[in-house]
Amino acid sequence: MLALTFHAGDPGPRLERARPIPVPGPGEALVQVLRVGVCATDLEIVRGYVPGYAGVLCHEFVGIVVSSPSAPAWEGARVVGEINCPTTAGRAAGGGPPPPPPSCPPPPDAAAAVLGPAPDAAAALARNHASPRTVLGIVGRDGCAAEWVAVPVANLHAVPPSIPDARAVFVEPLAAACRVVEQGAVRPGDRAAVVGDGRLGLLVSAVLSRPGVRATAGVALTHFGHNAAKLGLVPEGKGHAAVVVPRGDGADAVWAAHAGRFDVAVEATGSPPGAAAALALLRPGGTLVLKTTCAPPGVVVDAAPACHAPSWSLFANDVVVQEKSVVGSRCGPFPPALALLQRPDMGRLVDGMLSRVFDLEDGVAAVAVAAQATTGVIKVQLVTAAGRAREGV
Repeated sequence: MLALTFHAGDPGPRLERARPIPVPGPGEALVQVLRVGVCATDLEIVRGYVPGYAGVLCHEFVGIVVSSPSAPAWEGARVVGEINCPTTAGRAAGGGPPPPPPSCPPPPDAAAAVLGPAPDAAAALARNHASPRTVLGIVGRDGCAAEWVAVPVANLHAVPPSIPDARAVFVEPLAAACRVVEQGAVRPGDRAAVVGDGRLGLLVSAVLSRPGVRATAGVALTHFGHNAAKLGLVPEGKGHAAVVVPRGDGADAVWAAHAGRFDVAVEATGSPPGAAAALALLRPGGTLVLKTTCAPPGVVVDAAPACHAPSWSLFANDVVVQEKSVVGSRCGPFPPALALLQRPDMGRLVDGMLSRVFDLEDGVAAVAVAAQATTGVIKVQLVTAAGRAREGV
């Protein structure tokens, strides 16, 4: 099969034309991939984020289940999938249920009901951190930038017909945005900031500013970023404001004008300067939510906010002296993401975020374009031959 792979030590990803089609293990399904999203994590992997990485890239996908021996009811279903995959031992240790049959996701008007703090925080934590586990396209398991991918059936979620393939690819990152709410990091009435106008920053901003969600009622949100056009994509909710931070001269004055004003700040830049900027926005006792990962020290990454990366001592001193909290935030719940994507306003947002679509054949070029954040590129997707055929192209 055709697959986009990366091997640590190589200068970049490569296209393999004869990679074996994966053989699903116990409890897994074989999915024919239709579309794939190139994520910031994929870019960081190519920069060295995962030492020794060797395999198929990417973890955001939509596809069709073609084989599911343990749960044949899933065959033919159009699906997206969670990326954290407990091994057989991990699933047994956790007492996981058998794979469920495909079911309809929540309707769009149910988004407010299903988006909120996790009723079982321990279960939500186990979803992301079951051990042992593999992680799709990141740790110990091939990703989905290929014509076929093997995924545990328990990780699959059916996609309703109202969500087209191009939007369905956004379910995984939108679920990651919903994780901020699921963790209870933002509470009703909070003054909240989102730092970063890239893929994840836009989705977090949209989730936190959606009207009608009890968990974020009365939240006053300020979204910081460099690009006014990107910030303008987010459908504004009540109390939503955008602040354009200039690159270079003038940036420090903008950050200083807003320092210490927020109860919670969500960092979505993927850079140490971004974390520093978000931390400085907090009042004493505020909470910093870190949503993104970075390549190792020594790797040149285009920093988002124009401020100097702090030393660890400066960062830690601010946290300790001002008694601020730091929360890591990773993968999130798929049901609210599926519900939100059925809403017209969220659909328009992700449509506007989709900058370029490449055939899988051109995957190497697609990764290069996805890395050009400063040019206005937001989201890049890959489409397989099966995806093109489905779309009638």
